[in-house]
Amino acid sequence: MGRDRNFDLAHVKDLRVAPQSYSPSSMSAGTQFWGLSGGPIAFDYGAKTFRFGASLDEPEAREVVAAMSARHRFSNQSGVV
Repeated sequence: MGRDRNFDLAHVKDLRVAPQSYSPSSMSAGTQFWGLSGGPIAFDYGAKTFRFGASLDEPEAREVVAAMSARHRFSNQSGVV
């Protein structure tokens, strides 16, 4: 569901678990509430931060970040896994 995006891994920086706070007044609150956007996994790409894994809870997100980090070294790794 949603659109696919492709990212050049050489430009993905600081893959991390960063739980997103829910704010009912934000423009994306509706899609966050239904699990259609955002998520606890974040990374920086250029000047933007992208999030994914909306259906993951924090322990699952940590496992995903650890597995991805084991396969690829992301620049500016925060050390938080």
